[in-house]
Amino acid sequence: MPELAAGLRSTGLIASRVDDASVDTAPNTGRGVRLQGSIQVEFRCPGELADPSYDPAVNGSATLTIAVADTRIRRTFGGHADACVLQGDLGGLPARVELDGEIAFDLGHDVGIGQRWSGRLLAYLPGQLEIAGYTFKSVSARFTGEQLEHLLQLGDGTFVVLTLNASGLGVRDKDGTWYCPSGQTTCTRG
Repeated sequence: MPELAAGLRSTGLIASRVDDASVDTAPNTGRGVRLQGSIQVEFRCPGELADPSYDPAVNGSATLTIAVADTRIRRTFGGHADACVLQGDLGGLPARVELDGEIAFDLGHDVGIGQRWSGRLLAYLPGQLEIAGYTFKSVSARFTGEQLEHLLQLGDGTFVVLTLNASGLGVRDKDGTWYCPSGQTTCTRG
């Protein structure tokens, strides 16, 4: 689970391009102007953050298509990652994260052109996510800087939500939540 959390946190770098698109495309327009359409954002993946290389032949790239309606960036957007290498953090140590395949994000609400986004990001990666040698396929998770929530389908078709934060791991299903504090060998029902 920590590996998955590290990889998904690093995808926030791609999603932050919504802020860039919002601010960079905010013309000084009058009140009567309404923007409609889409913005295509091409992102060259940096690889190692200490020594980034924005060469797509080395660290891949990602392309996002962002919808604009009534001068607001729509809350959902998606695109494609082509061997996109990002730097993650796993237990305070740098970890290599690679995205490959379709990607989709939900910001939780629309963002006005010229406004900054804040909130909890939902990421859906139906493709492949590789973190520090671990490979995950078809991943969905909601996260902030402090907590990751990962939706997991069990073999019987039911779902649970795994939560990971600094205090430990939690498992939530339709009947309640179990908490497993960091450093403890037992879990308690909350």
